[in-house]
Amino acid sequence: MEPLIPKPSVLGMLLREPTRSGQIAYGVSFLTVGVLGLYAGIRGFIAFYNGSHEAPADPVACTIGLVGGAWLVWIGIRLCAGSAAQHHLISQPLLLLLSIGCLGGAVWMWRLFGQTNEALPERLKVVVIFGGAGILGLILLWRRAGSRSGDQ
Repeated sequence: MEPLIPKPSVLGMLLREPTRSGQIAYGVSFLTVGVLGLYAGIRGFIAFYNGSHEAPADPVACTIGLVGGAWLVWIGIRLCAGSAAQHHLISQPLLLLLSIGCLGGAVWMWRLFGQTNEALPERLKVVVIFGGAGILGLILLWRRAGSRSGDQ
């Protein structure tokens, strides 16, 4: 006998709209990670300016930390303020670009770990995170396109 209430799928739970308290929790999380990214980017630039040429002081890594941190702070503020209810946090073209970037990052990390002889479980963790984020982004993009065509 089947249960009266169908059990929600994991994918459905990940892609559903969060409640207001969920938006605030996500917003605080994004703000925290964004502030840490800004902090790391600024510290890296200061170290590079003072003559350090180690990996955290690489200008490209510092720029990624600053840009990514500022963007995450902006998304966190929008989530906490409740403006995510009126508009999507990430536009369609940007979502496509970020999803493809995550999938490319998964391939790049797999190849990079192959050159460093990293253990297979460690490789899989990072590749699954990057690849999963890219696939979920493409699924979300597909759902948005399907809901838009259904409205017409």
